Amino acid sequence: MKENQQVEFKESWRDEFLKHICAFLNSDGGRLYIGIKDDGVIKGVFNSKKLLEDIPNKVIQYLGIVVDVNIQNREGKDVLEIIVPVSSLPISYNGKYCIRSGSTVQELKGQKLREFILKKENYTWDEITVPQATISDLDADLIRWFVRKSVDAKRLNLESLSEATEVVLKKLDLISDSGEITRAAILLFAKKTSKYIR
Repeated sequence: MKENQQVEFKESWRDEFLKHICAFLNSDGGRLYIGIKDDGVIKGVFNSKKLLEDIPNKVIQYLGIVVDVNIQNREGKDVLEIIVPVSSLPISYNGKYCIRSGSTVQELKGQKLREFILKKENYTWDEITVPQATISDLDADLIRWFVRKSVDAKRLNLESLSEATEVVLKKLDLISDSGEITRAAILLFAKKTSKYIR
């Protein structure tokens, strides 16, 4: 067995390895083995029973996730296996978001972090709402023109011509259930797009 995207070896436990568990959670899950050197040589751990209690408690405390921790006997030595699931939510450790890339841990920053969080929360950039924007920021004539063209192309039904702007935008998923305008609506129909999106 070698280190890879879903397998990591550590000779002994240190709390900083919670960062590796965080990266597994944010990626494809994986297994962290304590008591095995990077080159695969089994060293074992002497305090396996204590770590069997400490590690799950620390993972819950710092990451808010439950992981399985098992003791395995390899070559007559105790090795801890930490089985880390995939998290459906973005998980941070000490305010930092990490992922696995091959057998390394990468901290996400800037645009990559934004993309990661949106993807984990099942959003695309254009679905995000702009709370300060209102219907009055949108060009009503442009929306009516769009509706006429869509009806002509049989993309919207004939009733759409007489429906209120809010109703049409809601049908197109350009307004949230709470009535907030999406970035897509701003890009398509805003009188002044740069007021909200640069």
